[in-house]
Amino acid sequence: MIRFAKISFYILIFCSLILSCEKEEEYSIIPAIKYNNFYLTPGETDMTIATGNLVFTFVDGDGDIGNFDEHVVDTTAEPLNMFISGSYKNGGDFTPYTSLSMNLPYFEKGIYRKSIKGEIEIEIYITILTPDTLQYSFYLVDRAGNQSNIETTPTLIISELLEQL
Repeated sequence: MIRFAKISFYILIFCSLILSCEKEEEYSIIPAIKYNNFYLTPGETDMTIATGNLVFTFVDGDGDIGNFDEHVVDTTAEPLNMFISGSYKNGGDFTPYTSLSMNLPYFEKGIYRKSIKGEIEIEIYITILTPDTLQYSFYLVDRAGNQSNIETTPTLIISELLEQL
C-alpha cells in the first residue's frame, strides 16, 4: 500500500510539472504591428513646437526585429527597417508631405522563446511649418526582409493636440 502511494505521489508530481509548463505562443515570422496612440510633448527648440509620439505594438514569430546598431550610417551593411509616411489634409484628400526612415534597435530574443512582442514609441518633430491636419502610415521590416502590415493613425489635428499640452 505504501509503495502504491509513493508511485501515485510521483505520478501526480510528474503530471503537475508537465501541465504547468507554459506553451510557447506561435506567431507568424512576418512581423505584425498595431497602432496604439499618438500624443504630443512640448518642443525643445525654437523651431520645434512639439514632439509627436507615435506608439504601436509589434509581434514577430522569429524575433528578428531591429538592427545591431540603431545609428547605422552605411545602410548597405544594415538597411533601414522602420518607415513612416506623413500626409496632410488638402481639401478633402490627404497629400503626402514627408517620409521618415530609421533603424529600430536590436531586440534580443528570449532564452526559451524565439518570438518577441512589445511596444515601440517613435518621436516625430512637429515644427511651425508642419500642416495642422495630419495622418501617418508606417510599417517595419525585419532582418530577414519580411515587411509588416501597414498601419495608419487616425486623422490628427495638431492645433487640438497642442491645446492638450
